[in-house]
Amino acid sequence: EAGVQARLQVDYRTSLMAPARPRLHQLAYLALLIGAAVALLPRVALTFYTFPSTDDYCIVAETRDAGFWYMQVHSYLTWTGRYSAVFLESIISQFDLIAGYPWFALLTLLLTLASIRALVASVIGNELSHLRVTVIALAAGAVFVGGLPSTVEAFYWMPGEGWYQWGIITHLGWL
Repeated sequence: EAGVQARLQVDYRTSLMAPARPRLHQLAYLALLIGAAVALLPRVALTFYTFPSTDDYCIVAETRDAGFWYMQVHSYLTWTGRYSAVFLESIISQFDLIAGYPWFALLTLLLTLASIRALVASVIGNELSHLRVTVIALAAGAVFVGGLPSTVEAFYWMPGEGWYQWGIITHLGWL
């Protein structure tokens, strides 16, 4: 009789908690969303304050003086191993570097978050709604961005973006 009574007590408690579970899940997703927003929005705002550094100006000046293909060959043969970064900066040098720099940083940050969302969606599958997958991905993106050794090199310095982050974006998008 004690076992039956204990089982009834557990069932009684479970039935009382059942209506509260969806509400707790909603609060958990809301907490994840708020936490991700608090962590990511300052980093998004910082993208609008990025400016080229010395090596960016050097690449742009040499590309404008000697030409796009000369810069690719020159960087390959004599200068650096960051070929994709030089390639991207050489393309951007055809436009206004200072005006395009913040937008490129923002694009890199948003594509990083989108690629993390694609990864989370492929892992979770069809188990959750698109909104919940996005909230979980934003939280995972906040953890990823917060755990980077140098967010400056990842999002606010164009050679670092072109060399490191675009490789990560491509790889995650490919998965």
